Amino acid sequence: MVCVPDSQPANQMFLDALDMKNKPYWPHLMGIVAHVYADTFSHFGFVGFADAWNRVNEQHIRNDKFLWRLN
Repeated sequence: MVCVPDSQPANQMFLDALDMKNKPYWPHLMGIVAHVYADTFSHFGFVGFADAWNRVNEQHIRNDKFLWRLN
C-alpha cells in the first residue's frame, strides 16, 4: 500500500476513533489518530516496508530544507 494523503483508510480510521468517544482512553486515541493522519501527508508516496520504492536518490531536488520528487 502506498501512502496517500487524506486517503479512505485514514478517513475510516478517524471515523472509527470518533465512535469510541465514550472510552476513557479516547483523548489519547485521538492524538494517535491525528499523528497518523498527518503522516499520510508527510510520508506521501512511500510504502510501509523496506523497498527500493522509498529510495531517495539523484532524481530528487534540494529546495531549501525540503526534498521534492521529480516524478
